[in-house]
Amino acid sequence: MNLSYRKPLLLSAVALLILVVGVLAYGVYSAQLETRITECEVAGDRKEQCFQELILEQTALRGVSAGLDLAAILYGRNPAFAESCHGNMHEIGAEAYRQFSTQGRFDLSPKTSYCGFGFYHGFMESLLAERGDFSEAVRFCSYVDEELSGTAEGVPFACYHGIGHGAVDGSDPAAWDDAQKYIAPALAICEKLGTEDQYKERCGSGVFNALAVAYVNPKYRLGANPADPFAICRMQETDYFRRACYDQMNTYVVKTSATFLEAVDKAVTTSDSRYTIFALRGVGWYAGYQILSAKEDPVFYLEDCNLIRGDLRETCVESVATGLIEFGKPGEEYTLALEACRRSPAPTVSACFRGVELSARDRLDFRGRERVCADIEAVARGGVEGQKCRALMERDF
Repeated sequence: MNLSYRKPLLLSAVALLILVVGVLAYGVYSAQLETRITECEVAGDRKEQCFQELILEQTALRGVSAGLDLAAILYGRNPAFAESCHGNMHEIGAEAYRQFSTQGRFDLSPKTSYCGFGFYHGFMESLLAERGDFSEAVRFCSYVDEELSGTAEGVPFACYHGIGHGAVDGSDPAAWDDAQKYIAPALAICEKLGTEDQYKERCGSGVFNALAVAYVNPKYRLGANPADPFAICRMQETDYFRRACYDQMNTYVVKTSATFLEAVDKAVTTSDSRYTIFALRGVGWYAGYQILSAKEDPVFYLEDCNLIRGDLRETCVESVATGLIEFGKPGEEYTLALEACRRSPAPTVSACFRGVELSARDRLDFRGRERVCADIEAVARGGVEGQKCRALMERDF
């Protein structure tokens, strides 16, 4: 036999062996993971804790993408997971920071947008708690921008939101009974984020998001007034922090309202008219979380949007659609939103689709955006909405 033929044959055999071993190993891993998931699903009161422990274990052993993929699986199999998914993203973000601080890298991907971008909250909370160095946080966001802005334009902004969120979480307990003192150090950090107001605003949105959450926690003794939820917003001196505040008081407004319509009414009637659109947008967006957590029909919320004055109806509808995607099932975020838009009451159907389109612009690459526009065209049963979608995707922001 000619020896020149033996080496290629040997290499082919080795490659085949490696492939077979890899397939078998993955099969074993998949079977073991399925067993672990099933054990958690029957763990009773410990189910959510078991899910969290499993997610952290997979993230530590197999990387950030594996943790995010597992979260997507759990969301698909367990409807109640929608309520805790954002918190689990925090935990994956914290583990990603550990890997980043020890290894200098981790597998960054657009999947970090899952479940309300909670990944960046957890990452920044850990970074700022350990190093207290906002310049390091800014460098990381610049890295995210370089890696993902061409794929998912909204992800880098979520990173700056995370800086503000993380900065508040390390606040001085001595300031817990005064809201402005509570957030002042974090806002000072946001002010240092270069000359771009958009980055300061995104950082500020994280600050006010953390404040809104703290308002409903008695531990912080912040004494907010549900009848005047935007009082703190009127105290802000800059336009970009006011916009961020009116947008991110949504958590507090919604949680202190008996119904979505009551929350909408507060956004419209108690906000400064210059910022009502931001207040309403935030409330509509957060409604997506409520809908998914409680397994409610989103069309009821869209119908409530149609009860407010005409010039704000479309903002409300658009924001509800965006919120459905923000907190939707990872990898399938658009399914429920598109179905809701299909059933959306006239005359705001186009606004619902526009909310989907804006979210796609933030989260997806060119092919993904094209796919969403094609889906809109099919769901809307006409070419007009598809054409509007493609025109929006091509517009510069």
